[in-house]
Amino acid sequence: MLKRLGGHLLTAVVLIWTVFTLVTFLVVSIKIVGDRHFPLGLGLIQTRGWAGLWFTVPSALLVAGGLVLLLVRRAAGATLLFAYSSFWGLSLLIGLAQSLPAIIRNPIAYCTSGSCAPLPIAIALPVAFTLSALWYWRYASPSRSVSM
Repeated sequence: MLKRLGGHLLTAVVLIWTVFTLVTFLVVSIKIVGDRHFPLGLGLIQTRGWAGLWFTVPSALLVAGGLVLLLVRRAAGATLLFAYSSFWGLSLLIGLAQSLPAIIRNPIAYCTSGSCAPLPIAIALPVAFTLSALWYWRYASPSRSVSM
């Protein structure tokens, strides 16, 4: 019973994280449309202005489609969400690794392009994407269906 409760809790956390990132990408997309010079700096993805929409809109569409497919108990939904989570986890992790010299100089905050984020948040984002990718990978097998 405790194992089942833990599984449901983990499922809820992963889905809440995924919906949170969907809403975040939608909000960022709206901000990009409103500000032609909006700086999008997410790991390896460093763009300005409407070029950022090439990353935020497809990501939001991929998450929305993946969640819909996941709700109808399709392995395809888990596969889409695995690809999405893996892409962003890897992108943020590589971006963090590239900024290692700046992190060593200032271990309290992660600063790039004039903006700073507390280091725990900069580390937590790729970790959260990677953990959710692992969860989705577990359910991406065609022989398993996701039970929610």
